Amino acid sequence: MACVPPLELWCSGNAKDWRDALALEEEAIASVAKRGGRKAKLPALNARLSEITPGMTSISKEQLCKLMEWKLTRGKMRPLMRFITALDEEKVLACTKKGFQLAKEGEKNLKQAVEALSEMKGVGTATASLLLNRFDPKSFPFMSDEILVAVGSRERVYTLSRYIELARDVGKKAESLNLSCCDIERAIWTSSILSSNSGGDSPKKKRKRS
Repeated sequence: MACVPPLELWCSGNAKDWRDALALEEEAIASVAKRGGRKAKLPALNARLSEITPGMTSISKEQLCKLMEWKLTRGKMRPLMRFITALDEEKVLACTKKGFQLAKEGEKNLKQAVEALSEMKGVGTATASLLLNRFDPKSFPFMSDEILVAVGSRERVYTLSRYIELARDVGKKAESLNLSCCDIERAIWTSSILSSNSGGDSPKKKRKRS
């Protein structure tokens, strides 16, 4: 089964295209794992995501470390883990409790929720978006590189204003397809990985004019 390229997929209003992409996610994960090194751990890390259940009131430092490891393995490696491992347990519990409480109000409090989660050193907007995505997969997308360059302005910048724009656009798309925001990001990521492997339409970074 062929996967619709990411830019074409984003423009598609056909739910079957999106379901087909989601059905190929394991293939994309295996493809990334075959690159070796740290990437080889992605299947196991992805399987453990379900341990962090939606609706939790807070998460522990250990859970945050697992999420960061998944994020850096699935995407681009960045020197962030050292900041996460240095965090105090009470700081993690307090910040995630505050952020998740704000997120219960949905998009209305998105800015404040991201800011609360970003009080932890090493947690920027992208990581905060992952935390919100695990708290409420239906309402909040993870701000991966792949979805950034496929949606809206297609600018790969990791600012709060860009995430608010992304969450709005992904939310509308998810609602129109009767999918979750998490489903939309996973489908775009899968499409991007498999299209890149086949030399197809993998989104390119849209550069900001100076």
